[in-house]
Amino acid sequence: MQLPWMVAILLLLLIFSFMALALSAILVATMISGLLAQQIRQIGVMEAVGARTRQIAALYVVMILLISAAALLLALPLSVAAGCAFAGEVASLLNFTVYSDALPWWVFASQAAAGLLVPLLVALVPLSRGSRVTVRQAIDDHGVSRDTFGERGLDGLLGALRGLDRVLLLALRNSFRRRARLVLTLTLLAAGGAMFMTGLNVSAMWDRNLANAFANRRYDLDVRLSHPEPAALLVARIGRVPGVQHVEAWGYAPTALARPGAIDVVRTYPDGGHASFSLRAPPATTTLVQLPVIAGRWLEPGDTDAVVLNHMVRAQLPDVAVGDTISLSIDGRPTAWRVVGIVQDVGSPAAAYVTDQALEDAIGRPGHTRGLRVVTASRDPAARGDVIRAVERSLAEAGVGVEMVLSDSEWRTAIGDHIAILIAALIFLAVLMATVGVLGLTSTMSTNVAERTREFGVMHTIGGTPGTVLHIVVGEGVFIGALSWIVAVPLSLPLSALVGTVTGNLAFRAPLPLVASPLAVLLWLAVVLVGSAAASAYPARRASRLTIREALAYS
Repeated sequence: MQLPWMVAILLLLLIFSFMALALSAILVATMISGLLAQQIRQIGVMEAVGARTRQIAALYVVMILLISAAALLLALPLSVAAGCAFAGEVASLLNFTVYSDALPWWVFASQAAAGLLVPLLVALVPLSRGSRVTVRQAIDDHGVSRDTFGERGLDGLLGALRGLDRVLLLALRNSFRRRARLVLTLTLLAAGGAMFMTGLNVSAMWDRNLANAFANRRYDLDVRLSHPEPAALLVARIGRVPGVQHVEAWGYAPTALARPGAIDVVRTYPDGGHASFSLRAPPATTTLVQLPVIAGRWLEPGDTDAVVLNHMVRAQLPDVAVGDTISLSIDGRPTAWRVVGIVQDVGSPAAAYVTDQALEDAIGRPGHTRGLRVVTASRDPAARGDVIRAVERSLAEAGVGVEMVLSDSEWRTAIGDHIAILIAALIFLAVLMATVGVLGLTSTMSTNVAERTREFGVMHTIGGTPGTVLHIVVGEGVFIGALSWIVAVPLSLPLSALVGTVTGNLAFRAPLPLVASPLAVLLWLAVVLVGSAAASAYPARRASRLTIREALAYS
């Protein structure tokens, strides 16, 4: 198991969980505000017969707590089942065993606190405002703003619009009748959309980062030998294997930072790869790697004491800079090296690059190597696999001990299995964000329709058709959805950069490159338009089917 990958995935889940909790809180506030708006006259009647503000507020507090408790009882077993299933899938992909599914008490306590207190806290503002309404204000409420249209600058802009369909123009004006509710709905939808696009952007950023890493490695097979072997003989032998296009001998030696008075320890997991630190010595003229230089330069022919550190080493030695001298242990002996460069080496453990001649001098085995890089002539995966197996057979026939053989496809698969967990989690969370946003719009549109029930009755009286009412309500919902998309697109960029930086630093010790996925932008536009139309369809259909008598008798 590679700890940074798991930390990155778990942190990403935690970040999106807090975002989902924030969106859910906004959704609760929207629903409570809508409920109070629909029951404003009932509140006025209760106050008229002697009910106090505290008593009215207490009724809604108890209702919120009961609904929250019911939701919590449903959520707890579902969350435990989902968590255990997710842990099992991760264990299967990363090849470790989960010995216990037991959860600590504080997990349930945190869920209970969030499930009961968050809805209550976010509902306090609309609850306080709704319970304090006077009897006259409640009886006189007609579901519209008390200000006259045209008193604000935005009203003037809307009133000056010409050339638009009258139904569409009415839908635009209706969207701004309840400004506070519109802002709350836009916040919910824009935040949901930004998180949706962030999830897809981070997935694209992760893929771009790995694609860059694959492009920097131009070999198909990495062979690590158990002991130093004659380099020229091995290169000639492997070069004669059918299908092999090019072979290079790369020096290799495990290493550790040598410090006075400290024991040199090569930190590594049992697989010999994760958390390891090694010296790698490519030929000075190699073309099989081209790692991006962060600082300084790459190795040059004639370098005898120069070392280039990859960014994983830099993460362990943040104070080391180009020009400094570091001491590395080789077979228990400290050796001094001058840092000439730092490179980004995504997907590799900590490594220090030196020239092949410099490593041979440090080890004291000239003309010997412990590593080979092989390029195959075929790009076909099956044919390439045959060549790799032929290379392994050739080494076995020569009696050469092999410590590790890692093909490019195996490396891609190993990293891809880690990414699959992240991508699946991102897509699931993105869909969850979109669902919460659409639910918030549904609540808002239902409240708007309920408030304007009598208005729709008047429209029917003066000749308005059910189709007209339907188009007004759906148009209003689609307009709000499109407006939220305009806000969500720029909001997703800094959010994507933040999440990409955090997860990239944890998984790769380097931030992910910012990628604004066009697919994410277009997909969210489609989701928000279709979702807005769907969220408005039911309340619009209900409003369009009201009879004049039902509408005017509504209270």
